[in-house]
Amino acid sequence: MIKRKVRPAEEETGGVLLPVLFSIGWYSAIGVSVAGGGFHPWMILFMIFGLLPLYQMLTGIRHAMFYRRQRAEAIASGKAFLSA
Repeated sequence: MIKRKVRPAEEETGGVLLPVLFSIGWYSAIGVSVAGGGFHPWMILFMIFGLLPLYQMLTGIRHAMFYRRQRAEAIASGKAFLSA
């Protein structure tokens, strides 16, 4: 029998793979462009915009970890409700 953990939506860290794959593709395209035509100053904007999905992913993971810690504290202390 497989043991599964059921987590509330606030504790989910799913959706990590898509932003990582997007960023790999994004920076690969920029790398090919730089290799083919050289670096242009306007590419800095594309490099910055490529960081946004990774930042959102990391923020989501931090948010989920916060709620996991809060849940663990509530279970450890025996409280049914732990305010933020």
